[in-house]
Amino acid sequence: MSQPELARPVQKLIAIIFLSMSVHYTTTVVANDFNGTWDGSWSSSFGGSGGVMVVAEQNGSSLTGTMSLTQTDCGSLYGLPMTGTATSDQADFTTSTNCDGAYSELRFTHGMLANNRIQGSYAVYVEGDFYDSGSFELTRNVNRITASAGSGGSISPSGSLSVSAGSSRTFTISPSSGFVVSDVSVDGTAIGAVTSHTFTDIQANHTISAAFATAAIQHTITATAGSGGQISPSGDIAVDEGGSQSFVITPQTGYRITAIVVDGAILAAQPGYTFSNVSAAHTIAASFQSLAASLPPIVDLLLND
Repeated sequence: MSQPELARPVQKLIAIIFLSMSVHYTTTVVANDFNGTWDGSWSSSFGGSGGVMVVAEQNGSSLTGTMSLTQTDCGSLYGLPMTGTATSDQADFTTSTNCDGAYSELRFTHGMLANNRIQGSYAVYVEGDFYDSGSFELTRNVNRITASAGSGGSISPSGSLSVSAGSSRTFTISPSSGFVVSDVSVDGTAIGAVTSHTFTDIQANHTISAAFATAAIQHTITATAGSGGQISPSGDIAVDEGGSQSFVITPQTGYRITAIVVDGAILAAQPGYTFSNVSAAHTIAASFQSLAASLPPIVDLLLND
């Protein structure tokens, strides 16, 4: 049936509006959020076609947004408001405009969203009478984050990931056993040996990569001191393979160092000791004696004088 010329511009600008409503829902989770920018084309039953861009916002099952259309008989149209409701796999969406002085309503009653792509149909009503129908296809402009990790660890999630504009995404960096994070690079800039990073308000493509290094082999030196003094540092001290560690031995007032014991061997009294080129675990212990206890009794001194 031949349609009035008025229907053509209206039908063409309609094909786009549905995009904001076409969201997959289940009883517990939204399969795909609808936020972002969508580009595509429309095709009417009259044979006309054009382009469309939609910026959509979603709040639960409520859909709002703006639409821009090209190649219509009314010229290029920008920022047309859209409202709609989506439940399950079906969405109802309505918008209205005036073209050539006639009130036109655009109704979308079916739309399927999958893999960031929407394919659906539309119907145009002018002054309440049906005029035309057509179809459209839209693809969401998603940003991508490419996440990779070198040998010795992993990053999660990994690979090339699609992310909606304005969203956030957190990445966790985990070294394997025997390795440590040596550096993380975001968009080519090193940010240090962090174990997580979050991209917020994503508006562009990003990269994140993690590098790992072999963890240094460490050995424990256990340092103790008897009463009457101290050894510093004390306790269990971790020392890298091939490294060195020095200890300072200090008697309290009225005491003296009597000996130090290193790995079970008694060494002469000395105020310090250094382990060099450490390749195994060690122990060091310091002993002290009261100066008063080490002096001979006064009677013995008098008798032997």
